[in-house]
Amino acid sequence: TGQRTAWPLAIALGVALGGVYRLSLWSGWGTAALPAYVWGPGAAVAILLYLWLAGARPAAAARGGAPARPGPAQVAWAALVLAAFVANSLAFAPQRLPHLALLGAIHLPALAWLVLGLAVLGPADGPLERFAAVVKSIEVLVTAAIYAGAGVIFAAVTSGLFAALQVELPAEAQRSGPALLAGLVPVLAVASVYDPALPPSAQRFGAGVTRPFFIAARLFLPPTLLVLLVVAVVIPARFAVLSGHRETLLVFNAMLFAVMLLLVGAVPLRPDGLAPRAATWLRRGVAAAALLAAVVSAYALAATLARTVAGGLTANRLTVIGWNVVNIVTLLLVLLRPLRAGRGGWAPAVHAAFGAGLVLYALWTGFVLVVLPHLARAAHWPASPGLGAWK
Repeated sequence: TGQRTAWPLAIALGVALGGVYRLSLWSGWGTAALPAYVWGPGAAVAILLYLWLAGARPAAAARGGAPARPGPAQVAWAALVLAAFVANSLAFAPQRLPHLALLGAIHLPALAWLVLGLAVLGPADGPLERFAAVVKSIEVLVTAAIYAGAGVIFAAVTSGLFAALQVELPAEAQRSGPALLAGLVPVLAVASVYDPALPPSAQRFGAGVTRPFFIAARLFLPPTLLVLLVVAVVIPARFAVLSGHRETLLVFNAMLFAVMLLLVGAVPLRPDGLAPRAATWLRRGVAAAALLAAVVSAYALAATLARTVAGGLTANRLTVIGWNVVNIVTLLLVLLRPLRAGRGGWAPAVHAAFGAGLVLYALWTGFVLVVLPHLARAAHWPASPGLGAWK
């Protein structure tokens, strides 16, 4: 039988998560940064609760769901780990080190995603399962974006209708509505595309509204190669611009993460569904993109190091340096491991490369959230001029 989604459970958990989000907006907590620290970990806990409870239903258990879903122990330890990281971030920023508030807000959702994946994988952890979990999380992200867009349109239409009738919505409704939507979106997105009775590798991929993304990932691989090639050729002559403008460096690093997303979407979970000629060209395209992205990332790393030599070390600069190193190592693994595996084993080799990269991502995320605040305080690193600065 196909997936049977537990919609009442998903809606109930989404509403509860929206309530938590609304509480985090209360000014009485004393910090405006609390929502940024709570929303990512809160969504991870709500999703784990859904996968546990939905997977425990008789219909799911009949499909062999018990071994595949996270159990109460996984949900409990994941919630405790996330709560500990949130408490640690609140202890340092924004009360003591305001310039670390943005770093915590960026990395806590990433940590929540990693902890969620670890709890879902459990003993089934392996290169194929890790890669499948990453691909499925992309499907969830695409679905969540569609739901969020529909919710925003509905809210705009509703607000417009009331405005046309000269009826002012209560202030509490205006504050609670966005929080409720933000709580419903992640849980409903997971409920729509993930079967809690099956491990990640046994899920359905590229179906429904998410199918265009995976098609676009392969279609846009050649244009991406062209852009990366042009950038790699132009950068040496424009290196001063790259190293002299932090906004340019921010764009470069965001682009590199986008390239990673593109590569994950382009690599097939099981290459036996591709024609031999198509598989050959896809393998070459992924290798070329990994090589060019590694070159561009190396330039970005050199520019950040140049800024560090000229202006000193800061928390933001150390964070960017670490992410550049992690990206370069991951891209080199994506490039080199398939060379040793041969044509027949290139896809599993890429899966293993991304799996190793996930470990590096997890280690550096933990470093930024736990170790970096202590270093910044002990070394008296200068604060950034504002939360939006990339000093």
